[in-house]
Parts: sequence; structure tokens; C-alpha cells
Amino acid sequence: MKRLHTILTIVTLFLCSELNMTCTSAFPNDDLDYMWRLDKVEFPGGIDFEGNECDFKTEGNVWYCFARDIVEIRRGKPGTSFFGKATMDSNLLTIDFSGYNRDTGYEPEKILVKINALGLEASCTAYTIDELNGSTMILKGRKTRLYFTRW
Repeated sequence: MKRLHTILTIVTLFLCSELNMTCTSAFPNDDLDYMWRLDKVEFPGGIDFEGNECDFKTEGNVWYCFARDIVEIRRGKPGTSFFGKATMDSNLLTIDFSGYNRDTGYEPEKILVKINALGLEASCTAYTIDELNGSTMILKGRKTRLYFTRW
């Protein structure tokens, strides 16, 4: 009986360690993965995407959802949602929505206007990660700085 107990304990420990390793590999970007609320889009040059004078826009209803190398950006109302690819390399985050093109049945100009409204500079944009921890994220692009709160 004692031997059976020892074998069951070893098997249980093995299964727990395997489960832990599986969960770790499922979300390799622990700091980035999950949902982020876009709080503010700052325009350091003082000009927004439409060419108007603007230092910043306050958001709050725009969500960036990361899982592995997939990103979904959505606005609650009106219901706008886009899926793209996210690539994180050291302190650089590239967000790519170039899959929305004429070959796939979309009009890139219209998509760009909608993506700009969600805080992105272009259909494929590289951001420097100024800050990324368990609660806040700040991304710096060529024209914008994006401020997020983890949800």
C-alpha cells in the first residue's frame, strides 16, 4: 500500500509539472498577453491623423487583446473589430494588419481610417515598448504614444 501511495505521488507530481510547462508555452508573452484598454493616444507632434491640432485623445472603449502572436483590436460601440499579427522582439512590438488588402476583398484606404480611429498609425506599425508590466503598457510610435491599462 505504501508503495502504491509513493507511485501515485510521483505520477501526480509529474502530471502537475507537465501541466505547468504546457501553460507556460501557451502564453510565452506573459506581460503582453490578455486584454489591454487603450486609455489615451498622445500626439507628440501636436497633429492627429486627420491633420488637426491635437495633443491627445482620451479613449477607454478600445481594447487590444493579445494571445501569442495574434492581436484583436476592437471598439465596443460601434462594434469595430480587426484581427492581426503581433510580433514582440525585445522592446519592439510590431502590430500588423496588412492582411486586410485588396486581394482579400478589403479596401485598404477605408481600413486605414478605421485603424487610425483605434490608435494605430498604419496597417503595419512598429512600436517601442516604453513600459510593460502587469498593469500598464506604454507604446511609442513615430507619430503617437499609446497608454494602456491591463484589464
